[in-house]
Amino acid sequence: MTTLWELSEEIKGLERSIEDILESDELSEEEKNEKSQYLFDQWINLGESFQDKAEKVALFIKHEEAMQEAREQEAKRIQELAKQSKYRVSRFKKYLTNEMIRTNNTKVEGTSIKMSLRKKPPKLNINIDFNELPKEFVEVEYKPKKMELKSYIKAGNTLEGVSLDSNEDDYSLILK
Repeated sequence: MTTLWELSEEIKGLERSIEDILESDELSEEEKNEKSQYLFDQWINLGESFQDKAEKVALFIKHEEAMQEAREQEAKRIQELAKQSKYRVSRFKKYLTNEMIRTNNTKVEGTSIKMSLRKKPPKLNINIDFNELPKEFVEVEYKPKKMELKSYIKAGNTLEGVSLDSNEDDYSLILK
């Protein structure tokens, strides 16, 4: 089965051949017309094949997009189930911990599982503005505001080391 790329190459080859024939000084006008018409007919047929193939590729893309959407929805559903399980586990751990504390049982040894309570390390509470902390205890992260920079450059302003990259070979395919 011919690929879309191969069809594109054949079409480009036929276009070059037609151009070569029409620019040839060695052929008569009648020969040019006859040969170019033959190649043009092949070009038309390949163009139709290209359109058919392109349509099939586009339909496959739509199918894959639908599969992606379905999988994302399934992933959301599974994530929700995981969140519910996590909440249930947390709730039962809290229940078991509270009951062990209430009954003063810090260790329980069952036939298939052992449980014990351990005191958590102290939690750090910061109740002041971070700017008031000494610098050795503060971490600062700088990151560019890309949208603002893009607008600034688009408005005709310049900034050393910042530019817009407009690649002529960069396209976005739109399927309807």
